[in-house]
Amino acid sequence: MPDISYSIRIVDENGNGIPDEEVTVFYTLSHSKEFTDEDGWVTFEKSNMLSDYADGEVYFRGESLGKISASGDGDTFLFTCNTGDEVEG
Repeated sequence: MPDISYSIRIVDENGNGIPDEEVTVFYTLSHSKEFTDEDGWVTFEKSNMLSDYADGEVYFRGESLGKISASGDGDTFLFTCNTGDEVEG
């Protein structure tokens, strides 16, 4: 059974990574949660997959950012979020 690793970067409207935020990916039968690092990156690892890809929907701050389909080790995805006045510095 394949293992799949992929990374997601969450950036603000200026292209700056958003740190310390929870990102959730919902799959058909499960979900995974991780937190972004100081550059806005988060890595998900799925083990014992029945196929060689992972389809999921990415959620950030309770809202869907879109769907992903990771097909192998090292895939990367980028999502830009309008942070507005909600980010505290």
